[in-house]
Amino acid sequence: MKIVLAVTTPEIGERMMEWMPEPKRAEVCYTDKELITRTAQQGDELTHIFVMEDLFKDEYPWDWMPRLRRSCPQANIVLSQHHQEDPLFREVKISLGLEFNIGMIPPYGIFQDVIHELSTRFFNSRKITNSTGGNLISFLSAAPKDGSTSVAISTALALAKNTGKSIALLDLNFKSPEIQDQLRLKGAKGFPYIQAECDSGTLSPDTLLRACLPMPGTPNLHILTGLRRREWAERILSEEIGHLLEVARETFDIVIADVHSFPDQAATVECVRNADIRFVVVQPLVTSYESAWHDWYRGVWSYFGLGERDFRMILNRSVSGGHNAQDVRKSTGFEPVAVLPDLGSPEGAKAVNEGIPLYCSEGRSAEEFKGEIGTLSRWIADQAGIQWIEQPSTSQTRARHKSIAMILPFMKNFK
Repeated sequence: MKIVLAVTTPEIGERMMEWMPEPKRAEVCYTDKELITRTAQQGDELTHIFVMEDLFKDEYPWDWMPRLRRSCPQANIVLSQHHQEDPLFREVKISLGLEFNIGMIPPYGIFQDVIHELSTRFFNSRKITNSTGGNLISFLSAAPKDGSTSVAISTALALAKNTGKSIALLDLNFKSPEIQDQLRLKGAKGFPYIQAECDSGTLSPDTLLRACLPMPGTPNLHILTGLRRREWAERILSEEIGHLLEVARETFDIVIADVHSFPDQAATVECVRNADIRFVVVQPLVTSYESAWHDWYRGVWSYFGLGERDFRMILNRSVSGGHNAQDVRKSTGFEPVAVLPDLGSPEGAKAVNEGIPLYCSEGRSAEEFKGEIGTLSRWIADQAGIQWIEQPSTSQTRARHKSIAMILPFMKNFK
């Protein structure tokens, strides 16, 4: 193992050398020209490069990033990003990182956080948090916009709140990533920051955890946001997704993957093939489950040896007078697990526009939906061998507090 640390000041270089487990294997450089020279001198022996972005402040990333990769095609390169920059410029660098297989470290403000990232990415200090392997559950729509993302979000929340287990929600719907927008999550993390590790097969549970965003109010729900450049969906390889899923199983008790309905990309194919439970979200419309689904099923899923019994059906946006679960079952052969009511456009729009999942909605019209999601999530917990601990809803909690408030004045008379 040979390492080059490209930093901006001698002070930073000294601190990093103090952290190095084997300092003799590392070299420090302080300019962009010196970095390119060192990579040329080391040749094929160079295995890891750490670069502070400020080293190339006088160049554009589309100039120096490909040049650095060409100088050392075999090395694991990790880039520490600048703290203050335009969000669009950051997206450009993320896209370049994907293209040239350069890992990204979020702009941490604490030196120790950077060191922790490098420990896992360079020395692969894997900390296995779930040695038995978590269950993988895939959600996909029979046709686009059937609502699998909203259902996956509410299901992940219900499982996190009622089991206390570590739950991961992976946005692997690379052609239509919506989880970050639906939940109004802020933060520059997600799949682009671990794509290089997925490609090289060196992703660790700790790095995966740090790439996830926390769900406010639900600390045991970890969300890995997806790609922001949709044209990259078909460039991600099966091996990358397979490695990500393997590490995710090691890290979390339950892994929920939201994928695109079209199996023309590795993320969809790998998640569905390797899932322990496969949910197809269907609307009570023939345009949802007739032609589109059957074409994909006969052309792709049956080819992989998956039969009708390998999928479970969630009927979404069910309305009276429309096709029911049995109608869909006759056409697809899917066993129905849940029937979710259509709440109408106001509730659905509010959930998306305000970042409040339907499972967290306090409106009375959402109670039936929440009850069905609870039944679905309890079924998943039973299949996974996880204990379900029912938590009171917001309305139940409020009613309990109101009752206590009414009783308290009378209790004072017994003192």
